[in-house]
Amino acid sequence: MKDNKEVRDENSWLDESALDEGTPAGKGAKDKAGKKGDDGHVRKSRDVKKPKRRVETESDYNRMRRVLMFVAATAVVVGVGSILFSSWQLLQAKSLQAANEADLKTVLVASRAISAGDSILASDLVEAQVPSSYVPAGAVEPGHASELVGKSAVVSLSKGLPVSAGSVRGSSQPSSLATAIESDTRVAYGVAVDDTSGMSPLIHVGDRVNVIAETENGDIRTIVSNVRVLALNGQLSGSSENGYDRVVLEVSQDQATTIAGSSNASLSLLAAEEAE
Repeated sequence: MKDNKEVRDENSWLDESALDEGTPAGKGAKDKAGKKGDDGHVRKSRDVKKPKRRVETESDYNRMRRVLMFVAATAVVVGVGSILFSSWQLLQAKSLQAANEADLKTVLVASRAISAGDSILASDLVEAQVPSSYVPAGAVEPGHASELVGKSAVVSLSKGLPVSAGSVRGSSQPSSLATAIESDTRVAYGVAVDDTSGMSPLIHVGDRVNVIAETENGDIRTIVSNVRVLALNGQLSGSSENGYDRVVLEVSQDQATTIAGSSNASLSLLAAEEAE
């Protein structure tokens, strides 16, 4: 191992004169090393540049802080937007529900599937609230079940659907003349009348009348009693304000034959109590 002297001899080329102010190398080295002050201490040269690491770190920190603030603000905006959108959807749903509830109508619906030709029982009908847009014309309201009970369905009725008056035979609001007939034992027969013989326009559909006519022997008598008016000039409900010249009656086949064999038929209107 080399001793200190040998190491010093090997570095003898680093002569202290190289640090003399007169030489460029010495001057540069001295400037880098600093100058001695009056108190003998070495002070660093003012030309030495300060490190920029701290400045760059602060710049990165500020940039990161701005990014985090932007991300946080975006999250807040998205969150607020989601809450507002959810609230709007909830209000829309409540508004639609309120509108539907306000537009509900209470009617009679079938409690079971009823086939065409089946007789409708009281247990086959239940009350239900149905949106008005789904309520058919002639739907029967609670309190008027008698219009349906005991009558035969002319069409198949699905469970849960409103039952209309026109879906049964003998209805006060029939969908056709055939459905206006109460049973298979009855037929519709038209009688030609005028203002005098038919009391036009005073008779209504559903009224009950007697038929008076001249028989083959020339006698005038009541040939058919207490039959129901089904139509007036093809009108299946109400009365004809403009009058009528044909009245359609619900009669038996034998009664229809009797009326056909007579002449000069006229009608007499029965009182409501008598008709019952």
